[in-house]
Amino acid sequence: MNKRQDIPAFFHKCFKWFCNPDLYEELHGDLEESFLHNQQEFGDKYAGQQYKREVLLLFRPSVIKRFPQIVPYQQTAMYQNFI
Repeated sequence: MNKRQDIPAFFHKCFKWFCNPDLYEELHGDLEESFLHNQQEFGDKYAGQQYKREVLLLFRPSVIKRFPQIVPYQQTAMYQNFI
């Protein structure tokens, strides 16, 4: 009995964490479709490796969400004092 492998969970969580929410649905759908195609054509191991590779290649400025810049007021005041 052949058991199908699921999408690599760690890489999916990383992708969900860094991906811009506006692009997430579309990119996730493409990644999942590619994973399922590779799984049917080439097998579980290859599909998992390709999914990991594609997630790492998506780590670029156009896809990464904007993280808030948190600078405490005290630290800002300290730098203004030095200037």
